[in-house]
Amino acid sequence: MMPERSALTERRQYPRRTFPLEGSWRSASGGSGGRIADISWGGCFVETAITPARGEHTELTILIGAEPVTIMGRVVAVFRGIGFSVRFDGLTSRTYAALYPLLGEPAPAVDA
Repeated sequence: MMPERSALTERRQYPRRTFPLEGSWRSASGGSGGRIADISWGGCFVETAITPARGEHTELTILIGAEPVTIMGRVVAVFRGIGFSVRFDGLTSRTYAALYPLLGEPAPAVDA
């Protein structure tokens, strides 16, 4: 049985923001272009017809303005033909600086 949407929302540490951001992904099983449908400090949803396997480490490149920003993460859910959810592994100071204008507070701690 699928939990209600409100129960899913409560488990999230950071609020999601909806932004139509272009990007791409790469993992052991392949890669493709995609659209970032929503994003938070903890992860994002990538809309793409081709999807990696659940649990795979994935490198995302997201265009924020004209600047490509690379973020590492792990695939936590896959919806074949629609896209997949990624939980970010951690944020570098460069990634943090690029995401902050989009996401604001509450911001996470930054890895070195």
